[in-house]
Amino acid sequence: KNYGKQIKTMGSYQEAVRHTVGQYLGYTGNRGFLNMFREIFQNSADELMKDSSPCDEIWVAYNEVTAETMVKDNGRGIPFDDIIRVFGKEHTSSNYIKTPGEFSSGRHGVGSKAVNACSEFFIVDSYILGEHRRVTFRYGDPKTAKTEVLDNKDNYQGTIITFKPIDRMPSNYGHESGKVVMGKVHVQWQEVLALIQQLLPLLKVGAKVNFIGFDEDGKPHQFHLVNKNGLMDGLNEMVSSPVISPIHFSKMREDGRMKAEIVFTYDFKSSEEVIKSFGNFCPTRDGSHVKGFIDGLTKYFKDYMNKFFLSANSKLNITISDVRSGLKAIVSVAHLEPEFTGQAKENISNADLIPFVKQLTISALEEWA
Repeated sequence: KNYGKQIKTMGSYQEAVRHTVGQYLGYTGNRGFLNMFREIFQNSADELMKDSSPCDEIWVAYNEVTAETMVKDNGRGIPFDDIIRVFGKEHTSSNYIKTPGEFSSGRHGVGSKAVNACSEFFIVDSYILGEHRRVTFRYGDPKTAKTEVLDNKDNYQGTIITFKPIDRMPSNYGHESGKVVMGKVHVQWQEVLALIQQLLPLLKVGAKVNFIGFDEDGKPHQFHLVNKNGLMDGLNEMVSSPVISPIHFSKMREDGRMKAEIVFTYDFKSSEEVIKSFGNFCPTRDGSHVKGFIDGLTKYFKDYMNKFFLSANSKLNITISDVRSGLKAIVSVAHLEPEFTGQAKENISNADLIPFVKQLTISALEEWA
């Protein structure tokens, strides 16, 4: 008779996010915070990658004592009338309107809203054509968002996002009072910088990122980063003694629905396989893009060895382990409609990436040989 009392409806989207943080950010604590940062940083990265945007530079400031974070770009800004909707209303995104050949890390219109819901404060400063609007959210609630019209004396153009993750909800916040959200966050500034350095080679060559991190003593650490050689810079950091000069190839499918860029070599001094992979500019642990690359690599070398070195009666057999030993590679793909297994975006699973990347790998190696 009382079963209905056990069925609960969340009061808001923001409450639902805070109740199931893992679903939206993958983790709580330090790893969850790094995903919060990545979501906001990649919004600026998406802006930088758009041909329609003037953006060519991103600024990041991070305080490891408070975990307060600022990400700034010199792009188009957020339309003033849409700021609250963009950051407060779930499933709201420009990524729903697809343009072939133009890719972004966003997919579901959820990422920045989830960050907002898990932040004590989330401040959006938007600068458009000489005007400046600031919207301040508290605990992600769009109903209490405060909008201010401010000066833009320097005629700045772009967007600034400033946020601080919630440890636990305040004691006067209704039935959510005292609820642990992200928990204690203590991410060192070096970890934030390392994530930026991992993502930088995926951006346009020439893209600039300025970083300042404040340590526990309040001491600033500043870095000016430039993407000089794209994925090649990332591979050079992975390899100490390459067997061959890195092989680098890329292609966009004719219909503009997907593209791939891969660089790899083998290391004399290390037999360990290391593959860094990315899907729509997000770091991935695995996925159909990696499978396509390995399938293509294995097929090419097996066929090559059987054709030129091994006779039909040979007892030797080329195995996948032979092909992968010492392999160092970076595999980056982008899909117009990426299928990620979860909002944390650690695995991209589009089935059509497998044959596309496999054939691209085989064709590139045939041309290289």
